[in-house]
Order: sequence, then C-alpha cells, then structure tokens
Amino acid sequence: MDFHFNKFSFWGIQDLCRTHYREILQRKNLKSVIDGRKVRFIDPLGEFCYADFGDFYNGSMGTMMLVTREKKYAQFHEPDELSNTLWSTIPVFYAGVETKFRDENNNMIFTGDVVTYKGWTSMVRFFGDYTRPGLAGDNCEILFEDLEPIHKIGTVFSDIPISLPRGFDYNFFQWPLERFVPQGISIDEMIARAQKSYKKPHFADELPKLKRWKRNVYENIAETLTQDDILVYFIGDEVEDEEYGVYNEILADYIPESFKGKELTLHLPEDKWELKSWKELINDFLLTAHFNPDKRYVFCDFRKQLGITKRIEHAFAMTFYDWYEYNIPNVALPLWIYICHVGHDCIGRD
Repeated sequence: MDFHFNKFSFWGIQDLCRTHYREILQRKNLKSVIDGRKVRFIDPLGEFCYADFGDFYNGSMGTMMLVTREKKYAQFHEPDELSNTLWSTIPVFYAGVETKFRDENNNMIFTGDVVTYKGWTSMVRFFGDYTRPGLAGDNCEILFEDLEPIHKIGTVFSDIPISLPRGFDYNFFQWPLERFVPQGISIDEMIARAQKSYKKPHFADELPKLKRWKRNVYENIAETLTQDDILVYFIGDEVEDEEYGVYNEILADYIPESFKGKELTLHLPEDKWELKSWKELINDFLLTAHFNPDKRYVFCDFRKQLGITKRIEHAFAMTFYDWYEYNIPNVALPLWIYICHVGHDCIGRD
C-alpha cells in the first residue's frame, strides 16, 4: 500500500506543491487544491502572514518559498530561477493551515495553535486521513466536533532561537511541535509558552533591526553612482568619424567622467518610437538585473538625448513599469520615470 500524508498536513501540502509544481510556476489559481484554506507562515520580518495555495512552492530542505512582489519584502527578494519571470521568491516558514474551525471569538483556528477543547489542552493538527483536525493527546487523538467551544491560548511558535529564521531546515517546524505535546511539559508551562506567541511569533532573542527599504531613484546620477555599480545606457547605430573611427553613438544624457566601473549597453531599436520594441528591450534588461541580485545597475537618463517631450514621457516611462510593479530593488532609475509610475498607480490603470 502506498504511504501518503494527510493533504492538510505540512508534509501533505509539500506533496501537493510537488504535484502542482508547473501550475504554481505558471501562476495559476490553485486555491481549490486545499479547499480554499489559507496557509500561515512566518515572514522575514518575524510576523504571521497568510498565503493561498499556489503562491508558494518547496525550496531546498523543505523551505517554503513565497512567490511575491510585495514592496515590504523587496530587500529579501531572490530571483525566481524556476519560472524565468520577474516574480521574486523569499524563504518563509510554514506555521499551519486553516482548519475551518473557529474559536469562541470567531477567529480561525490553524494547525500549530494551542487550544483548550473538552478539558484537554494541546496543539492542533490533522491526523491520518481525517478531514477534521483535533488535539494531539497522550497516546490518543481528540477530533474536533461541530458546536463544541474551542478556546485558543496561543501557538507553538514561542521562544524560537534567533538562528532558525536565518537558516531554515525542517527542524524549524518540528522543534516547536515537539515541545508542546502533553508528555513533554506541564499544562501550566505549555499555556505560558503558547500565550507568548498568540498574535505573533515569539523569539528567544530580539530580531535584528532591518534597514528601511526604499526604491532606487535619483535626480543626479553622480550622487548615486559608485565604482561598484554597473552603468547602463542606450547606444545607437554605428557612426564613422575621421578622428575616432567607427563607434556606436552613446545615447545618455550624462555619464560622470570619473566613472571607471563596468558598463552594460542596450542597443536602441531601429524604430526608437516603437514602444513594443522598447518594452521587449527593457524587459530583457530587467530579467538580467533580477537574476543578478548581488549587483546594482544604474540606468542613465536618456530623456534629453532622445528628445522625449512631456507629451510622450509617460508612455516611455511605462515601458519600465515592471520595475515598479515587481519591486526590482537593484536597479536605479531617473526620478521622472518613478513619478510617472506612481501617478499611474494612484490615478488608475487605463
């Protein structure tokens, strides 16, 4: 007989991720796979957050990789090497799944919660092939029944060593669960630990403060460009000159003379006013930057050199919109492009 996991368990959800792997990468709507249940996770900011099935997949050693473009996670973005798109992934930590049961305050109960039910206090989980969750008892299983009150005390995610969120392995999941089974500690100690992580995970040490993330934009390129950056600019067709020979025309408004670092050139489309060709060129560049997150790219302004007027600047700025929408953090752009993106985002998308 083939061994299989309850589909609502940690291992069952991992199996489903493997089964629906290609569909996840294609960004298909897969909420129904686990009956529309939300999966809870702990994000790099140390908070409980929630995702639908289809918005994450399995990374190495069981890591839950969240597929995201959220601004608050931009500093943690890793290129999604599996789907070859501008979506990013970040490693997060599985912290339970919806049970479809609610506590006495009408709050959803998740696996990994610690509750009191019918006089028992323990951790919530799914058992075997049961579609109903219950409590891990002392050599027994106490399945939830409809209309019976459930009192939530907290979660198993307390006193988490600070090292665990920085280097995931499956023990991050196993460790707190093993500490909350009834044989391990007294009921009073279980309650005291669980209460500390009622609303958010509780760490044994204070999480390090993170730098506030901000978009890479500039007004004066000389003030943002460093020798470690990669300077990006457009070039045109070949030009013949008696003094300099044959060279490609540089289509950048300004390049600091002191810059001696690496450069990346993008050959302007034959029809520079064809926005579709522009868009394809910019997307190829953004993919290059996205797949090299350890490098920083500074894009030279080109507005004056190409004669882009106020009337048409919005259209050209929008060819870079994926940079804004997907929060590509290692690309610096001129401020006017960013202003156009913000305006488009705030006023509405036609």
